[in-house]
Amino acid sequence: MELTHDQRLMLLKQHNRLRDILQYANECYTLDLLHLRDIEDMIHVLHTEFKFVAPTDDEGRKQYWNNNYVLAELDDEEL
Repeated sequence: MELTHDQRLMLLKQHNRLRDILQYANECYTLDLLHLRDIEDMIHVLHTEFKFVAPTDDEGRKQYWNNNYVLAELDDEEL
């Protein structure tokens, strides 16, 4: 998979936002609710941009919690 320049810039932006949050947490030993919202926003950007999806169970139900997301184009055999 080759990334476009715009995709690389988006990843760089998310990377830098995560570094800012981590630096703040290291300095203050705390996180603000704003940081949690930022992390949720970054996860959403990554889901959307790179087509990450929650895996499904045997009955086709999405398994959002306690599972790693997968690439949308993967079929069950590749999981």
